[in-house]
Amino acid sequence: MDSGKEIERVKKQIEIKEKHYTQLISKAFKVAPKDRKWSERLCSIAKELKNDIQQLRIKLEQYQEV
Repeated sequence: MDSGKEIERVKKQIEIKEKHYTQLISKAFKVAPKDRKWSERLCSIAKELKNDIQQLRIKLEQYQEV
């Protein structure tokens, strides 16, 4: 396995997930006044996405140490 390619792949995943996270939070705040349950669901999904991002950052640190 080429660690350089793996590092780039993980960086790209982080970038994409951060973009989606931002979009979800933005959407959640826009719909919050109209539909609280939908807003809560979006925030829940965003929280899961944030956890994924944190795991990917840990993985990236491990690859960069090698």
